[in-house]
Amino acid sequence: MKRLRFAVAVLCCAPVLQAQTTQYATRSPFAATLGTTVFDDYQNAGYTGVMTTAAVNAVRNETKYLPTLHLNSNFLFDTYCAGCNGSYQLNFATTSVSGANGVFGVGLDYWNTGGPSYVAFVTFGDNSTQNFSLNTIPFAERNFFGLTSTLLIKTIDFGLANGVTSGGGSFGQDNLLIGNALPVVGVPTIAPEPSSLALVGFGIAGLMFARRRTSKVAP
Repeated sequence: MKRLRFAVAVLCCAPVLQAQTTQYATRSPFAATLGTTVFDDYQNAGYTGVMTTAAVNAVRNETKYLPTLHLNSNFLFDTYCAGCNGSYQLNFATTSVSGANGVFGVGLDYWNTGGPSYVAFVTFGDNSTQNFSLNTIPFAERNFFGLTSTLLIKTIDFGLANGVTSGGGSFGQDNLLIGNALPVVGVPTIAPEPSSLALVGFGIAGLMFARRRTSKVAP
């Protein structure tokens, strides 16, 4: 009986890690949270002006680009934009620093010129979503948008709220940095999945069943 009580106490009282998502407005503190990274300043010789989606994705074979309004209108002139007045999606499911559920951190410089202003619509590794407001900023200037999440980041849609496509104003990005989490001793970087909590429940039920069976066969 004492063993059962101890096992239940351990399972029930073990701390449950909470998912954490952090937004950054400057690059340095964002970059400091990352372990292995991939950087793209869009000056690779393979970027040749206006490119199809297949062609632009083949250059680095890291982040996947998908224009969602002007299809196959990827503009690469030392920066990236989709027609420069159209929405697009970044997909992080197949990078060298991610798993199928995405990357831990994404950061980039952007311009965002009115009419209407673009937002970042993020889909996380557990398929939950969140909108992040982006400042209005002229083309000649840049703002930084960075995001880290223990849920991992699967895709980011730059357009209107909730991933709605946009063809107004102008939006684009530069200096994309993605990466996995910097390891911290004793601190897991991934929040426990619901399936893990279910296993805890099954474990408790199994212990109780075994105890009941032992009681029945005792002399």
